[in-house]
Order: sequence, then structure tokens, then C-alpha cells
Amino acid sequence: MKRHQLFLIVCMATFGLAMICGCGPSAPKASEAFWKPIPHFKEPTLFEQVRIKLRKQCADCGFTLTENGILHITYPDVVYVTWAEDEKPDGTVHRYASEILTSIQSDTIIEQIQKGETPPGIKIVDYDSGGIDVYEFLGIKRPN
Repeated sequence: MKRHQLFLIVCMATFGLAMICGCGPSAPKASEAFWKPIPHFKEPTLFEQVRIKLRKQCADCGFTLTENGILHITYPDVVYVTWAEDEKPDGTVHRYASEILTSIQSDTIIEQIQKGETPPGIKIVDYDSGGIDVYEFLGIKRPN
């Protein structure tokens, strides 16, 4: 047997024997162990907190979270759009969807939105104004 394996076995046996005899370190009561925070357990990230809260509210929702803490929830009937404009030589302005954020998988609906049309049953939301502050959504204080 390798030396380090033998050392581990001896340590485990010694610790176990000390616990049986009552001279080892005392273990916390079951209720104390359950309620005390684990010191090495880190706080869930904002991303994880949002995911947990959203799963409770909406089974088929997704989300994106920007680096500056803006949350966009992708509901099945909502499309976030960033609009751009293109000026034609005759002076007319054509507005089109330059970026689209959605969980909708239909090419037909996406094409309609890109043309500036609103498909039935779909809510179009401006991307820049449609985001939510992640701390507000979670109901927690923003760190300094």
C-alpha cells in the first residue's frame, strides 16, 4: 500500500475512534448544522438569482443580462427591437429592425418584424427602453 494511502487510513481511524470515545471535536446539533450558513459557500451570481426567480414566475421565459446590469426577459410573445433608419436618395426614411432579441423560432415572424410589421399576438418592445435594472427585478440593493 502506498504511504499516503496508509496515512489517510490511520488518520480516519484515529478521528473515528476519538469521536466514538467522546474525546474528539463535537459535531453541531442537526438543527444548528442545517441553519448555519456554510462559510465557503459563495453568494449566487446575479445571473443565477435571475434564473431562479424567473423559473418560479415563467416556465418558458429566457433572459439576457448585460454587463451594466440591464435585464431583458424573453417572453414567448415579446420581441425586443433596436431600430435603425436608412435615408433613400429621394429623402424618404426607411425604418427597419437592425437587431432583434426574442425566443420566437419562426422565420416568418422574424421577417415580418424586420420589415417593420407587427405580427398578431406579438408585442414589439424597444430594446433600449425595455430593459429592467437587475437589482430592481431581484429586489436587492445595488452594491456600492
